[in-house]
Amino acid sequence: MSDAIVVGAGPAGSTAALTMARRGLDVLLLDAQPFPRRKICGGAVAARAFSLLDEEFYAAFSKNAVRGVIFAYGGDLPVRYDREEPYAYIVDRAEFDQYLVERAQRVGVRFRDAAEVTAVRTEAHLVRVIAGGEEFRARFVVAADGVRGRTARLAGIGGPPDLALTLEADVPDDLGVRARLDGALLIDYGAVRSGYGWIFPRGDGLSVGIGTFGALSGSALRSAFRRFVAAYLPGLDPASVAVRGYLVPRGGRRRGPLCRGRVLVAGDAAGLADPFFGEGIHWAMLSGKLAGEAVAAALGGEPLERYAERVDHEIGRELRIARYTSLLFYRMPGFFHRHLVSKKEIIGQFLDMVAGHQGYRAMVLWLMANLVRQVLARPAPAGAEGGVFKS
Repeated sequence: MSDAIVVGAGPAGSTAALTMARRGLDVLLLDAQPFPRRKICGGAVAARAFSLLDEEFYAAFSKNAVRGVIFAYGGDLPVRYDREEPYAYIVDRAEFDQYLVERAQRVGVRFRDAAEVTAVRTEAHLVRVIAGGEEFRARFVVAADGVRGRTARLAGIGGPPDLALTLEADVPDDLGVRARLDGALLIDYGAVRSGYGWIFPRGDGLSVGIGTFGALSGSALRSAFRRFVAAYLPGLDPASVAVRGYLVPRGGRRRGPLCRGRVLVAGDAAGLADPFFGEGIHWAMLSGKLAGEAVAAALGGEPLERYAERVDHEIGRELRIARYTSLLFYRMPGFFHRHLVSKKEIIGQFLDMVAGHQGYRAMVLWLMANLVRQVLARPAPAGAEGGVFKS
């Protein structure tokens, strides 16, 4: 019998397994898919996530650092900001997740892929997990198998998630867009109602996507994606692009308990993605770390429910502020683009938050203190007229 079984070998699960193994626990990590496995994701990871790793990570992924960003509204009024320190990294999720699994294995985690969980039974002193046709037993289980995962539901945890709908495609850079972006990420929050479109340089090509936090049908989102591609990648037939959809669990809203009996839930399975931009890897890894620490403490006699308290303190409060901010921002994105985002001092504050130097709360307090001064300033920066890629 293991000390813990972790279901889901994404960022939350691998971080939880690594955290427990480093404390001397016997940990089994399971995933339903064969590894390495393809994972649909834009691939932009906030730099604050990497504070949870170590120098070895930087050696593996530092070449993918991002220091520039272009914010636009409906293809126009671009504002670019560049900084010396990276605020994000672009990763291939198959490579990134494989790296995290291997890091966990090197400290003693046992890993089984192609092992889909079909049953979870909690008893007085253990949990029985049926996966891949076999039974495994552990003192505790961490459910980290994503927004579509069934482990938490089988254990009777959680509630209906608040989902953002996203479409993404890998596109070859036949039009020289990477050169025009010059190392920056592009985000256009006029591309779709209550959301944004993006173009991220990734590998030799581009990640092109669009997502909405609003009540938009799949067909309406596909239409918005085609318009976005036509605006930024003229000459590329949107019908020729292989588009994949995925769901992002928008955080900042209570959706049921995070633990029950001997099972706790982390990452996307717990609905902990950023409700402003949808980035979930940082929060997944942080919740995985907290879950691993909670299990280790529970083995020493501390109540497992302390995990929910720590998640609320270190993650929940931040995501609630992010949610309130997003609800306001996406009601009037054009107004905020012209009066706030066009101010590079404000972009700098936002990227400091993404890089991990401050949280949403500190950023919002700073913004509120400077709001009147920013609104009274000139409404748009010089030279901001015209399309993003126009000379």
